[in-house]
Amino acid sequence: MHSVADQSEARAPHRIFADFFEEAQELRADFDKHFSDPYSHDRNTQIWDYWHVPDIYAYLRTNPEKVLNPLRVDRFFTKLSTFSAHSLGLLPTRPVLSLYINGCQQALHNDATNGRWAYVFSLTRWHERRFTGGETIIFREKNYWETVDITKAGGERCFLELIPACFNQLLLFDDRLVHGVKQVQGTMVPQEGRIVMHGHLEEAGMVIQGPLDENHAKEILSFAGAEMWLTQYRGTHDGLVTLQINVHENGQVDRVTILVQRILKLRPDVQDPACIVNDLVDSASNLHFSEASTPSVIIAPFTVPRM
Repeated sequence: MHSVADQSEARAPHRIFADFFEEAQELRADFDKHFSDPYSHDRNTQIWDYWHVPDIYAYLRTNPEKVLNPLRVDRFFTKLSTFSAHSLGLLPTRPVLSLYINGCQQALHNDATNGRWAYVFSLTRWHERRFTGGETIIFREKNYWETVDITKAGGERCFLELIPACFNQLLLFDDRLVHGVKQVQGTMVPQEGRIVMHGHLEEAGMVIQGPLDENHAKEILSFAGAEMWLTQYRGTHDGLVTLQINVHENGQVDRVTILVQRILKLRPDVQDPACIVNDLVDSASNLHFSEASTPSVIIAPFTVPRM
């Protein structure tokens, strides 16, 4: 048996999670304390890098442990790692802490070679902000030229998602998407700016919940060499599919659920990615693992190798 709990969610190019981290208020208090004495000149205040790349980036950044409590940062990273591994089959890079004040922005770009997905966790007091801009900009994933949309007038929200950096919000999105950060205008006060921790998500390998032996599961999951099989689509397709495989205690597969389906065409004349994914799911549904004392759940990402 195989299923997709929500087909549109599996294919969604971005996902938003509110109230993500229990210690967000404490992290924000750490940030505010760092800037509490504007006359301070000790070495702890001289840690910010003004990252300016002409026509692309202009904002302040640093390692979060230099501003925020390192143990809290570690606990955030642990929660993010567990969450992303179980929901996407991906693991995060260590975060960067960024600050956007008047004039700061990210111009439109993509990060296709930096990771599979990106994450942005906000410590911004969004509903109390004294600036305009600061939203994450993501191009809508739709065909424009071959639709009636070309006959209609429209502003930026017709073509772009503008995602506010709400406090304690985690935003995840496909790194291949064209995206940016709308220029912040209106404040030079650090505590009033756009404050986020961000990074990228990469393949995590297999995650197992239950007594199933990891080495045995890896051997079985190489069913007819799934990764080798996906190699045939190198140059015609790109992306990731993550499966959740529920294994009965007798070793039979009870269910295969598609958690992420982000395999995309590189050319219009090639196979529909849905067919590739269906073949992968059908193969996984027919696997047989060794018996165990209780059921297990396997979360496994499969990627089309890149050129």
